[in-house]
Amino acid sequence: MSQAEIERILGKPDYSPISGQYYHGTGGYCEMAPGRRVPCGYVLDYRGENFDHEAGISALDGLQDCWWGGIGE
Repeated sequence: MSQAEIERILGKPDYSPISGQYYHGTGGYCEMAPGRRVPCGYVLDYRGENFDHEAGISALDGLQDCWWGGIGE
């Protein structure tokens, strides 16, 4: 799926730590370590092997990887 298609479903991302990777919060908290809770959400990664970091787009222009879990750095 393209980023535009996913954003039609999930809305705009809440956060982007780096170009090509976007976080969508889903509410609630996930425990990252004993006693450390962070917001939960989807991490969507559009950075394929041909990702152009300057332009911020992949040659494939679609979702490369995704997962759900704690959003924390």
